[in-house]
Amino acid sequence: MAFYTETECANDMDKTFGVASDTSITANALSVTIAAVTGKKHYIGSIVLTGTTGTGAAEALIIQKGSTTVWTEAFTVGTDLVRQFQAVPLVGNEGEAMTVQASATNLTAGKLYVVYYTK
Repeated sequence: MAFYTETECANDMDKTFGVASDTSITANALSVTIAAVTGKKHYIGSIVLTGTTGTGAAEALIIQKGSTTVWTEAFTVGTDLVRQFQAVPLVGNEGEAMTVQASATNLTAGKLYVVYYTK
């Protein structure tokens, strides 16, 4: 049986893990915002976009730190997208919200999940 070292335990003690999701289309988009936490940063590990329907066109997945877009990627309506930042997570700025949004012309359904931790 293996035991965690003191360093491993200390590194994880102040992490708050979470999964945020949106399944309600508003203005042809799914959007997840992880609220700012004073003195802490958000670390995004995975994004899953699934079950999208609609006519497509102008499909975009964006990630914002505050109001600054730091990641943009195209996706295809009707095709699942999994984006993982596991070994090196996408890190937010201290005390700032992060938003993940998937949008497309006439997006009519879908599910967006963001797996993250705050430290």
